[in-house]
Amino acid sequence: MVAIIEGDRGSKRAYAVRADDGRRYPLKVAKGQRLAANATFTGDITISGSTHEIAYATTTEQATAAATLAAHKTYIALPQGVGAFADDATIGTWVDTSAKLWPDTIPNVVSSFPHYSTIAKYTSTVITLANCTTAIGNMWNVWTEAEKQFPGVDFFASPNHLVVLLPETCSNGTQTGVGTVGQPGSGGETLQFAKLSYGDTVAHELGHNLGLGHANLMDPVYGERPYCDVYSIMGYEVGVDNLTALSSNHRDEMGFLTVGEVQTFPATTLGSTTVTLAGRGETSGLRGLKIVEPGTNKVFYVDYRSGGGLDAGDLYTVGDQTCGYSFHPGIEMTTAGADPTETALIPGPSKQAYAAVGQALKTPTDQVSVTVNSMSATSANLTVTYAPRLQFTTAPKPIIVGTVAKGQTVTVNPGTWSPTPDSQTYQWYYGGTPAKDAYGNPGTGLSFAIPNSYVGYDLTVSVTSVKTGYVTKTMTSDPILIDGPPVMNPPPVPTIIGLAKPGETLTVDIGTYPVGTSTITDWFVGSGTSWNYVGYGDSLLLDPSMVGKSVRVRVTAFLSGFISTKADSLPYGPVQGDLKQLTVGSPYFTGRMRVYHYLKAYPGTWTPYTTFKYRWFADGVAITNATKRRLYLRRAQRGTMITVVVTGSKTGYQTASATSPARGPVRR
Repeated sequence: MVAIIEGDRGSKRAYAVRADDGRRYPLKVAKGQRLAANATFTGDITISGSTHEIAYATTTEQATAAATLAAHKTYIALPQGVGAFADDATIGTWVDTSAKLWPDTIPNVVSSFPHYSTIAKYTSTVITLANCTTAIGNMWNVWTEAEKQFPGVDFFASPNHLVVLLPETCSNGTQTGVGTVGQPGSGGETLQFAKLSYGDTVAHELGHNLGLGHANLMDPVYGERPYCDVYSIMGYEVGVDNLTALSSNHRDEMGFLTVGEVQTFPATTLGSTTVTLAGRGETSGLRGLKIVEPGTNKVFYVDYRSGGGLDAGDLYTVGDQTCGYSFHPGIEMTTAGADPTETALIPGPSKQAYAAVGQALKTPTDQVSVTVNSMSATSANLTVTYAPRLQFTTAPKPIIVGTVAKGQTVTVNPGTWSPTPDSQTYQWYYGGTPAKDAYGNPGTGLSFAIPNSYVGYDLTVSVTSVKTGYVTKTMTSDPILIDGPPVMNPPPVPTIIGLAKPGETLTVDIGTYPVGTSTITDWFVGSGTSWNYVGYGDSLLLDPSMVGKSVRVRVTAFLSGFISTKADSLPYGPVQGDLKQLTVGSPYFTGRMRVYHYLKAYPGTWTPYTTFKYRWFADGVAITNATKRRLYLRRAQRGTMITVVVTGSKTGYQTASATSPARGPVRR
């Protein structure tokens, strides 16, 4: 299963395997790797506290069931002792208001979305006051614990949704929420902060449960930019009470469309067609266009965002500036994102995210345009124009020629195109960002001098070919890592300083790095090969949940012109808690003191629920393999005095041992 963690730096995917007992075992895949359905992968899996390497595995996509009408329900869980929550009535109304977006916008799939009558309040062993700011990164354990508050409720095979809330005081400003990605119209689990000023995060994460991906924006320079579609709850539509109707694009992707809701224009369409489109926020009528582009067969969707109906009072109705684009009422065009569950907004003219009266939106090849003739409070009159063009029959992938390293100059071999283009342009990229040379000049020539600061990034180059009467086409080279020396080889081993007890603060001495080096310090808690991330910075405050575990830090160093390096400290600890003293009993044993007979040990009276271990001795010398409660006397013990040592242990207590009185000697 997969969950999407939302944050101020975008989102990241977390994977886990769900066992028959309901427990989730996290998968640690390679950095930047995304597990596609029915594909092979490698990585690590954490089982019972230990990390095991996966040499080879295959994901199998669950069959996608048709989205059918169902009553959905949220189950709200509030971990206690981590901060203050509003009263139950306020929390319930807030979650219901957020969830109501879905029966409002897809009533053919979600008939209702109330919360279960009892809000679960429980003492968590996973979330504490000290670690609640990082709880979102530990969501699998949080959900496993919270599920137990609702025995017998299935959150995946039925339309039930687990909503775990954290107080807003737990927010560290870097993570906002996380939700599991389900099948269209399914249930799932979410975790977010109870920010009662608005409920966009709850609605957003529930959207992931229902199968929806993010709503992005296709920037002509920077490529697909996550979240940058303000017209969608699955994008940057935040800070408002009202939430927009779901786009035609997402509705079609998920199978949520109703008859007559969207008109399709096939790739064979010619000339101009005039159509009147109702606002996407209306609840009836033609509310979307599905446009298939000639030649490419790529699909685009057009919606009219009127600011009325379900969209009334939404963020775009008052004007918004996001990701460098302005959002206002008008028509929007979207297409599928890099992830097929996501959408990508095609910008309009003049850094607009839309087109208004007298303006047009065009597909990237300019073969289809949609012009706005007029707009009213409830509808827009549009003209859809198809002007098909020819396609290049040969469009090779360009090749980077030369040594890809700092300070080196490389060139591009564009290959042989057919027919021959009228012109070609070039764009160099580092890490997917348009490149500039060391003097700030744009990387748009046949050759490119690689600056020192690009070391460690992938270098690519795109070739765009233009020919009259043909679709303009862009081809991009395979990425090549820009080489350079490491910041330090080997880097210094960081040292942890401080007392390893709850309530104490550990610091780190990272060692000495070259002048100008910047570093990031990440803290982990665990043992062996299993370590959980718990924070970053120069220090770490220890809390009771860390007792019995060790601490380590990882220092990542960056320096312009060098490949970043990582250095791990030695494990530090384990963290020692204030342990109680066990009540120690008086051990004894019974049985005949003769060879070929059994003796049986009794621990005496100890603190309740103590766990015992046994060790037998003959004349004070440990008997080989004699570690059970019963001892079989053999000829080797003849003539000796026998004792048994009982060791008691219990979580939160100091381990203790006691020795029985000696008995013997053992006779024949």
